Formats: sequence, structure tokens, C-alpha cells
Amino acid sequence: MAAQYPAQMNFLAPRKPEDGPTFYRSAAAEGFETSNFHQEPYSVTVTDARPQRDSFQLDTHGFAFAVDPEGSQPEVLEAIRAGDKETVQKLYYPLVEKLIKDHTGASRVFIFDHTVRRREASLAGKNPNGREQPAGTHLPEEADELLKGRARIVNVWRPLKGPVLDWPLAVMDCTTLQKADIHPTKLYRGRFELRGETVSISHNAGQHWYYLDRQQTDEITMIKIWDSKDVAGHSEFFFFLFFCTG
Repeated sequence: MAAQYPAQMNFLAPRKPEDGPTFYRSAAAEGFETSNFHQEPYSVTVTDARPQRDSFQLDTHGFAFAVDPEGSQPEVLEAIRAGDKETVQKLYYPLVEKLIKDHTGASRVFIFDHTVRRREASLAGKNPNGREQPAGTHLPEEADELLKGRARIVNVWRPLKGPVLDWPLAVMDCTTLQKADIHPTKLYRGRFELRGETVSISHNAGQHWYYLDRQQTDEITMIKIWDSKDVAGHSEFFFFLFFCTG
């Protein structure tokens, strides 16, 4: 039986209808509030996914695991740790493109960003950032044609040091997510300059969370963020960092 651990995660605090739609405002203009919601901690149970690691599917669960030894080569990991963007784009991007193509059957992969997340838990969740639809922003001449087919946004997570012993990545099985748990959240800048939209989620006791115990640098987590073809019944998928004391 897979190991399970108690953990705490922050979710959208209960709201009343008169509170209106949620929003977050960066660089808020004087007299304008940063947000109209707050989060509350809830106790959850997180299950070790390792015994069934290969059974999770992007289009079913919203996430999947894969083994990728090429991407964990020392020179690649060192370039990522050092923030050597040119080397990362030269050595790592092609590996990620191949990985995504192999696992999704995509005919075209475009990487528009990469981020190194440090382990300090106090930093998690403090950098909301709205973006325009990536296809239109980064591939303007091809956007209309590309969006005639299926388009997906997939995050690829990899530990830079392993095994991961604390603050592992937890992901939710999207089949356990209820529509009522999802709250579209506008992202503004200044006053009402719309920068994009994300979602906030409410806690639901039926939600199932997983993490990969002692995840190594050659083990990657793929998370489907958005899909133009709503295969799984939901097009938003969620992930958090949690602290395991077990």
C-alpha cells in the first residue's frame, strides 16, 4: 500500500456571493487593493505516487511522471543551477522538446519560459504573474494556424538535486476536482490593466493529492496547465509544494 502523509496546504478562503469574482492586482495603484480574497490552511493527505508512478496520464489525471536521464547530465544541471540561459537553451531545451513530443505526440513544441524554483518555502506563491495567451504572444504569425489544431500548455518539473527529501511537489488528480472548486481570478496591473487570468481553488475533502517520494534528478513531472481540447473534463490543473514531516 502506498504511504500517505498529513500535510497543510493553502486554499481560497470561503466566500459569499456578494464578494464578487476574485482578482489579484500587481503594482497596485494608490488607493487600489492588491486582491479581494485571502487563503486559509487546510489539512490534506498526500499519497506517495511511486508504487503507481507509470500509471498516471496527462489527459486523464492532469499530470504524469517520466524518466529522462539525458536531461540530468551534470553539465545540463549545472547550467540550470548557474542561471546560464544560453547554455540551458542550447543543451536543455531540445531535450525537453523531444520529451514532450514523445509523451504527447505533439508535432510542434515551443518553450516560452523556464524558471528555477528555490527550496525556500516562504517564497512559494508570492509571485503571481499574468501572461497573454502564449501562442499569440510568442508565435504571432503562426497563432491562428496552430490554434486550429490542438494546443496544450505543459509544465515540466525536474529536481536539480536529488533525492528530494523535503518540500516535494504535490499534484492533484484532476478527476477529483469539482467545478465548484474552481474560481477564475483576473490578474490586473496598476488599476484595471488586464494581464491575464488564473484560477484559485477551494478545498474539497474529495480532492486527491500525490507526490513522488525521493524524486531523483532524472525523474520529471509533467503537468498539463491548459488544453484546447477538454479531454479530462477540466482544463485547469493544480500543484503545490508541501512539507512532509514523516
